Amino acid sequence: MGDQPKAVQMLKSGEIDRAEFSSGPLSDSAPGLKALNLPFLFTDSAHMFKHLDGKLGERFAAKLQAAGFVVLGWYDGGGRSFYCVNRPLNSFKDLAGARIRVQQSEVYLEMVKLLDATPVALPFKEVMAALEKREVDCAENNMPSFESTWHYKVAKSVYVTNHVISPEALVVSTKLWDSLSAADKTAFSKAGAESAALMRELWNKRVASAIETASKQVVQFVRLKDPAPMVRRMSPLYGKYMNDPSTREELLSIISN
Repeated sequence: MGDQPKAVQMLKSGEIDRAEFSSGPLSDSAPGLKALNLPFLFTDSAHMFKHLDGKLGERFAAKLQAAGFVVLGWYDGGGRSFYCVNRPLNSFKDLAGARIRVQQSEVYLEMVKLLDATPVALPFKEVMAALEKREVDCAENNMPSFESTWHYKVAKSVYVTNHVISPEALVVSTKLWDSLSAADKTAFSKAGAESAALMRELWNKRVASAIETASKQVVQFVRLKDPAPMVRRMSPLYGKYMNDPSTREELLSIISN
């Protein structure tokens, strides 16, 4: 148990063998993955997996393996949206001035600043207490996380932006991987691929269930109708990562397809 950035380092050093991480913390070890965290890069999960199940996913897997992580499968991290306490959300402009919890990732920190809000990096396990004590006004995450941690009991306004659709990765340490026989490596890879396929199927059902549960608790969901104004706000972020050699190739590959 613990926060992901710490666990990432523990897996890299071989202190733990296997884990399932979001792409944000992993991007510190493989900078190219930062491209996957950019807002409004993918239209939906199917669009994202079209790339990750192909050559782009293979490139990311190679970079991660060089950094100490062997990818066994790409999981669905879901579409992330904003939710707030005592702050009705009808437009992204309603987020201006808010203190918004984000994960420790430079992309998320810069994204919130471009919305004229203040990013507050906190471990996920501390978010509920921070919302209750009003140390933060809002947070952003996928709907199963919003529901399973009971954030919906205090945050009654959700702006369904799906601003980031990102993957998670089932990984093992290279220390463990290098100790496996060829037959075991094949078995691990097969099991990882099968688990990813099942996880994606179950994830879609879980999202629907989470929204249904939260709706019964008088949570107001307002859906983003036109992403264009938010996309324009993100222009400096896109420019920065398009000019970064570590992410340019990945971005061009996604945008061209």
